[in-house]
Amino acid sequence: MQEDDDDFGVTSEDTEILNLPLYTERKADGIYRYRRRVPKALRGRVGKGYLYRNLGRTKQEVVGKWPAAHAEIEQVLETALEGQGKAQELIRKKDHRATILDLSRNCAAPLIAYYALKENTDGKQTNSRV
Repeated sequence: MQEDDDDFGVTSEDTEILNLPLYTERKADGIYRYRRRVPKALRGRVGKGYLYRNLGRTKQEVVGKWPAAHAEIEQVLETALEGQGKAQELIRKKDHRATILDLSRNCAAPLIAYYALKENTDGKQTNSRV
C-alpha cells in the first residue's frame, strides 16, 4: 500500500480499489476475488451456488486477471446453459424415438402377419426388397 494518507486516514490505493470491476470483492485476508452467483436454473448442472476466482492483492493484479476470470466464468455458465438446452432436446428426441418405436412395433406386426399369410396362401415366397 502507498504511504500517502489524506485527511481521513485512507490511502490512495484504498481509494482506487473502491472502483473495482463488476463481481469483484475483497476477502478478509486482503485477496480480491471474482464472485458470480449461479442462476437457480443452472445450480444443479454447475453444482454450486457461486463461482469464484482469485484475482490477487493489488489493483494491478485485479485489473489484469479480471477479464480472464470473467471469460472463464461466462464460459462455465454458457456451457451449463447449453447443456440444459441439449438435455431438454435429448428428452424430446427420446420421447420422439419412443413414439416411433411404439408405432413401429404396433403397426409393423399386422403388416408382417399380412405378408406371412400372403406368402403361405400364394404358395410362393414374395420378395419385398425387389
